[in-house]
Amino acid sequence: MKVVNTYHECFAPSITSSCQTSAKLPGTIKTAPLHGTLVYASETEGGTKVAAQKYTPEKPPTAKEIEEGFTTGLFASFFCGPKAELKVKVSGTIFVEVTPINTEVFTRKAINAERTTAEPFGCGKQKLLYENAIAPCKHLFTKAGVAWNVQENTDTAKTATEVRA
Repeated sequence: MKVVNTYHECFAPSITSSCQTSAKLPGTIKTAPLHGTLVYASETEGGTKVAAQKYTPEKPPTAKEIEEGFTTGLFASFFCGPKAELKVKVSGTIFVEVTPINTEVFTRKAINAERTTAEPFGCGKQKLLYENAIAPCKHLFTKAGVAWNVQENTDTAKTATEVRA
């Protein structure tokens, strides 16, 4: 499945300004094209698994992105502030919970809020971090380190989907 996610009302608290991928749409960030795969994911290593879409950048990293430390292509690239005072590149993987399962209409819910449990060293702060509850963790990251936000994004899709244990 190929997906482009759009986030609204985005801002950087550090400079109290909106963040966007285009100057024409303040506060709106669109991801790069993402590849979605249906998997099981969990909050902790060995933890309870839930049905989830695993989203990774469709394009592999460029030579320059590899030099900058990115191991996957860009998940999103955006800027904040009226003069693009802050430029951000995000790479990595995110898991989006799918509920209910085994139905045609379902909700994909991404919770990228700071984790309530102790963060494993080197892991991001997204809610779901482990594919099939097995290490290593997978997360979004920037050159400054692991990424997180307080966005809760829910959307409803209609497609044939089946999840079996």
